[in-house]
Amino acid sequence: SSRLNQTELRRAFEGNTTCAVRGSERWQEQHRVGGELWDYKKGANDPLDPTTKVGNWSIVSSGNNARLVYNYGSGGSSVYDVYQNGANYSFCGSGVEVIVTVKAGLTSC
Repeated sequence: SSRLNQTELRRAFEGNTTCAVRGSERWQEQHRVGGELWDYKKGANDPLDPTTKVGNWSIVSSGNNARLVYNYGSGGSSVYDVYQNGANYSFCGSGVEVIVTVKAGLTSC
């Protein structure tokens, strides 16, 4: 697997939706252009669990040091090294690995 640099991170995630799995947890986050991070939940029109902004995402550093940073406000932040494994991505940071697939556009998983 190869670690993504800043250009590859932007190409893979900006304007797209990540479908993440860690153990029994699953979530889907839209990486909007400009850095806003939205949780799709059950969709924009769902009355009980609508799509909402949960924070911001950004790319820090470059080359082999490039990382994805997620800032969830009072929920803290997470920093990940991202590796491509075939059609999936491995987000590695803080002793955890999250397996992610990407869907084109701002959509659901």
